[in-house]
Amino acid sequence: MTAVFRSMSNPGVRLMRRLRLPWKLGVIGLMLFLPLVLLLQSQLASDQASLSRTRAELDTTHVVQRLMASATLLQQQRGLTNRALSSDAGPGPPRSMAAAGSTTRSSTR
Repeated sequence: MTAVFRSMSNPGVRLMRRLRLPWKLGVIGLMLFLPLVLLLQSQLASDQASLSRTRAELDTTHVVQRLMASATLLQQQRGLTNRALSSDAGPGPPRSMAAAGSTTRSSTR
């Protein structure tokens, strides 16, 4: 195991023995800086993709809100139609209740 490690590290050891201290520190700094830059670039790309997905979801919320308002009105209409078809004796649709209320007010004056 140590023979394999030695054979792999020999070129680096020879290079470091020939270099002066400022160059050694520069090489070590570069070896630490490059992976950091690559990780930063990867994180920025991931954040950009997440931001674009979030913007797309936000755009679709307006469509969903409009559809929900239409669905609510459709359900109300369906309920009123169902009540009318089943001869419900309860209070009628809001329009006929409003008409009955206006007739009552005019007769009490």
